[in-house]
Amino acid sequence: MLSLNLLGPVEATVKGRTMPLASEGPGIVICSLALSPGIPVSCQNLYEALWGDYPPKSCRQLLNHFIAGLRIRLNLRSDELIVQAGGGYLLAAPHEFSDLQRFHRYRRFARHLAAQGRAREAAAVYAKALALNRGAPFGGAGQGWLRAAATGVRDMIRSTEAEALRLHEEQLSGAQPC
Repeated sequence: MLSLNLLGPVEATVKGRTMPLASEGPGIVICSLALSPGIPVSCQNLYEALWGDYPPKSCRQLLNHFIAGLRIRLNLRSDELIVQAGGGYLLAAPHEFSDLQRFHRYRRFARHLAAQGRAREAAAVYAKALALNRGAPFGGAGQGWLRAAATGVRDMIRSTEAEALRLHEEQLSGAQPC
């Protein structure tokens, strides 16, 4: 089973073994695919994520090299997990395979609990979500749309921190003095 850490340095855990993935090349490819699991990401979008507006002439060969390297590193068959589809590649990943997906789930659940007036439980779930953050999303790597996505993830984490802080302040203001 594969688990990806995207909320900080990019890491993959396969069969209980965690390994860092380069913040360039293979790490950028896996982040790009992990943002929309099950949906093909075009080679053109992968080139942009890797090299911005100026991909090298050998971009196709380099992308194939990164994909092959990921498959070897993650001990995958050629048709397993990283699949060629729709003029690009897709990540055929299991449900909640990444810390980013777990973050989204915790955040939604914390908001639900807070809306129900279950502040103490919501605070605990917010804490679980925020504990997943280990630094710059995607290890700070990527160009073009991937960099914009990382900014969006960072902004989401900040707003989640603000929500958790606001909830904490509300709990304190409603507390009875000793």
